[in-house]
Amino acid sequence: RAYVPINMGLIPTFEYKVLEDAGRYRVVQDGSGVISKVFTDGTDTIPTYLDFPLKGRREWEELFKPRLDPTTPGRYPADWDAHVARLRDADAPVVVGGGSLFGWLRDWAGFEGIALMVYDDPQLFEDMVEHLCWFITTLLERAVRDIKTIDASAFWEDMCYRAGCIISPKTFRRYLTPRYKRITDLLAKAGCHINYLDCDGNIMGVID
Repeated sequence: RAYVPINMGLIPTFEYKVLEDAGRYRVVQDGSGVISKVFTDGTDTIPTYLDFPLKGRREWEELFKPRLDPTTPGRYPADWDAHVARLRDADAPVVVGGGSLFGWLRDWAGFEGIALMVYDDPQLFEDMVEHLCWFITTLLERAVRDIKTIDASAFWEDMCYRAGCIISPKTFRRYLTPRYKRITDLLAKAGCHINYLDCDGNIMGVID
């Protein structure tokens, strides 16, 4: 696969900080603002998550929206024209990132945080999903225009666990489905009709 190099991450990232060093483990703040306990003694395990930065509208407006600006320098590489030439002549499928409408939010708010936010403040949830959709489509417009032919897109949504999806199928179809379609409709202008999505857990409740 020949990948399209677009930076869809937070710019700038949060400052990486070591908040506690206990020898066997450290408590750190990572580039997403998440605070976790990370073992440093060779223990092979995922971090223990302690706190998440996205707690409500104030944090969304002040900490995240400014970092999700599609016009921020660095989204596209400085030598973009060279990449366009490479991708147009690629002897492999050209694949572009499709982003995330829920998985990113789950990372920033935590599993329980985003699950409760959907029901406690559905307007905020819709505002966030709408902004992410606008952010992704705005970023992708340049790639669609310049590369001409894109073969596939790759989305990422870790939004399910062993018992099913974090949100209900009804909520999924109301808030996410029409916005996925806006992204895939844009990509279809470049001939992209293969869209695949990486998700852990039991996805059966939210697919037809």
